[in-house]
Amino acid sequence: MGQAKNRQGIELATVGDLYDEVAEDRCILRVHVQPGAGRDAIAGRHGSALKVRIRARPVDGAANSALLDYLAGQLGVRKSGLAVVSGHRSRSKRVSVAISSSELMDWLASLSDLTSPEG
Repeated sequence: MGQAKNRQGIELATVGDLYDEVAEDRCILRVHVQPGAGRDAIAGRHGSALKVRIRARPVDGAANSALLDYLAGQLGVRKSGLAVVSGHRSRSKRVSVAISSSELMDWLASLSDLTSPEG
């Protein structure tokens, strides 16, 4: 029997290392942030983290706030449903997301650049 797949046929095990489920409706997403980028974008993987490029500079929490704004828009959740729980002053962050693990897994699997770890 093969790996479980999402609706697009991507093996779900290939994105399961990007987050941890902490409750039925909450996950911790591992994120590697590249602040000061030319545009806000998901840039694939960085090891076992989602790589996200953010235009804002890492000054006075601006990049963290912009990251939460961007992820909220991408995930279709309110910004109040997201919080940086560790890595406030680091590129490597853990972001709490008010979303079920199945919804997060489907969203991650829909991103075509996440099928194999790289770093």
